[in-house]
Amino acid sequence: RIKDGISHLIRVGYTTKYPVLSINAVACRKNLNEIPEVWTWARERNIVPFLTRLQPMGRAQRRTALTLTSEELYSLFCKISEIDKEFSIVWEPNIPWVYGKACRRHYVGCFIDSHGNVQPCSGVPIKAGNIRERGLAEILSSSKIFEVARNMDSYIEGACRSCQYKSECYGCRSIAYFMRGSFTAADPLCWHNQEEPTEKRWDEDGHKLGCLVESSKVAGGDLS
Repeated sequence: RIKDGISHLIRVGYTTKYPVLSINAVACRKNLNEIPEVWTWARERNIVPFLTRLQPMGRAQRRTALTLTSEELYSLFCKISEIDKEFSIVWEPNIPWVYGKACRRHYVGCFIDSHGNVQPCSGVPIKAGNIRERGLAEILSSSKIFEVARNMDSYIEGACRSCQYKSECYGCRSIAYFMRGSFTAADPLCWHNQEEPTEKRWDEDGHKLGCLVESSKVAGGDLS
């Protein structure tokens, strides 16, 4: 069905004009060996492939065997980078984001759920406030969590803080939150990082929990 749908889109010209046709995959243990073949298949049809890492949230928290190791992820990124070079698309797997283009949403964006709760992103369930109680501008300008998010390069910890790619990448904050227990911890699934996980630091309402590693820069219990 998916291939049939893509074939219809190709026939009406979505691979030859704007907007372009793109496909996205979440890399996990079940599809690890299929991704290079799918990547090549997409490139041959002028479809733009994209790839994200599995975030250990929701049901994935109970299925940890699906999560790839940093070594497996690096190997995968190397493979698809080499495939792209065959199509004159050059990028190096220096950071854990395809095309070497890191997430920047915490510097400029936010996520609002169906209940009006404002979070740094959909993958970081720390509530900064609710738009039914306060204006969005006030929440963004006054909450501690968004001060941290907008200045992540100053607050980030561990291996990410000393990484040579710090100015262009802060890893995945969702993966850090769920695996390290901290919004500002180093990305545990980046191949530049070999640190061990710590306990969860904040609950889903943004209240601080006991943790193994304390940050002097992120203090206080209520981050709203």
